[in-house]
Amino acid sequence: MKKYLILLALTMITTVLFAQQSNKVIDYQYLRDGKSYCAFEIYKSNADTNSDRVNLSFTANAEYSKVEKISIKTGDQQIKISFKVNDQTNSSDKKDLKSYQITIDKKDLLKIEDCDAKIVFKLDNGQTYSLPFYACKYKSAL
Repeated sequence: MKKYLILLALTMITTVLFAQQSNKVIDYQYLRDGKSYCAFEIYKSNADTNSDRVNLSFTANAEYSKVEKISIKTGDQQIKISFKVNDQTNSSDKKDLKSYQITIDKKDLLKIEDCDAKIVFKLDNGQTYSLPFYACKYKSAL
């Protein structure tokens, strides 16, 4: 009986420690078109509970050095999103995927009114990727 209580206590402690270091994923969207692949994930770090910033991880199998521009397309208007490059690294077992970590101000996301918008990533190699962006979902999660 004593062994089971100790095992239960260790399991609970381990679970709490891992839960504190994980991120809260707000959304994940991807586009796969033949051999082309790109995705983004918006998440909030559990360590930054009072932060006015959210993190975005952009991943693509294209040859690029950086994301030059991020904008949100709603109807006939395009809203430019300001961002900073994050120093986090995201490793993958697929060597052809390159990940780019970005930090965005929450205010930029909250001012978008259209629920069915598109997020557009412009890369330094000239390619652009457009993915669904559900602003209403983000407002409730942020």
